[in-house]
Amino acid sequence: MARRSSRFRPRPIEDSSLTPLVDVTFLLIVFFVVVAHISSNERIPMPLAQIEDSETAPDKLQRRLVINVIPESQRQSMRGDYLVGNNTFTASGEGLARLQDMLAIRQASQPGVSAVVRAARTEPYDMVHPILEACRNAGMTDVRLVTEDRDG
Repeated sequence: MARRSSRFRPRPIEDSSLTPLVDVTFLLIVFFVVVAHISSNERIPMPLAQIEDSETAPDKLQRRLVINVIPESQRQSMRGDYLVGNNTFTASGEGLARLQDMLAIRQASQPGVSAVVRAARTEPYDMVHPILEACRNAGMTDVRLVTEDRDG
């Protein structure tokens, strides 16, 4: 019979100590905490890059038109339901027609203008819907809704 060499025999698994593994883990944690603290103290403000090439600059004609729904508590003092720039419009048929005409003129002079409708979170949708209809009838395709707290 052939005899097996002793070097090919599997050795029994010995109990290994986890102490070195725990030590290395704690050293890594301490290292990363120290590095994070040092790097946060050495942070310097970096100014954003400025666009110098006019081909990559955003289109200057593309503007947004902000339409505010006046809160109910201020409607009487401002004499209107909607505020666009310095102009106020009522929610009546005539006021909405004037608003739609103004939106159509703005859309014709600056194609692609976007409308931002701002209203308090507690404002009823009955006050927002006529603005959306006026924007649609004026040919505006980019209309965004923004809600704010009553105080903000």
